[in-house]
Amino acid sequence: MASVPNLSPLAPLWERAEDRRVLLLRTTPQGDELVSELRQKRRERMTELFNHLSEKEAEIVAQGLKIIVKVIETEEINPVHTENPL
Repeated sequence: MASVPNLSPLAPLWERAEDRRVLLLRTTPQGDELVSELRQKRRERMTELFNHLSEKEAEIVAQGLKIIVKVIETEEINPVHTENPL
């Protein structure tokens, strides 16, 4: 059995017993806390940025985000696969 490196105390890797080719990544409570803090900081930063927009600019950004969400949802339903995108 090949050893699985412990990449971080925030999100250790686990092998699946039924298929050792599959590795699972699970955050620890410390990792969950870090993710939560980073999300909160991102929300605060986005709020700061949006507060500098005029009402018209905010409407334009909101419309753009709606378009992006629509594209993402469409991709989830009909994913486009490429052989090697790099």
